[in-house]
Amino acid sequence: TDGSAVSHLDLHPGNVIMSPRGPVVIDWVNAHLAAAAADVARSVMTIRYQGLGLLGADGGLDEERRVRTEVLHGYTDRLRDLSDPPDGLDQWLGRTAARLLAAEPDNPDATELRHLVDAAT
Repeated sequence: TDGSAVSHLDLHPGNVIMSPRGPVVIDWVNAHLAAAAADVARSVMTIRYQGLGLLGADGGLDEERRVRTEVLHGYTDRLRDLSDPPDGLDQWLGRTAARLLAAEPDNPDATELRHLVDAAT
């Protein structure tokens, strides 16, 4: 249900630190109640796509994609272990992909992002 889950809304590897007791999520400044699907979709966009265009042609784009995909698979595999995909995930993926395209029109994965937008409509 929209607005029923405590949502970080900026979850990515840079906001996770390792402690003696395991990983700890930090930087909760954007957190509030939101749809669980919104939080998952935002994490998917941040981990997999956001900022890729900043690397440039010779900036290791293929390696960056590989690492991000590996991190994303770990995140989604763990999410599946914990629960079913949240309701409305496809729609939220489309919304967050559209926002990312607006912010980063030269994102090297723009075609893939547009596909997510189209799939949500």
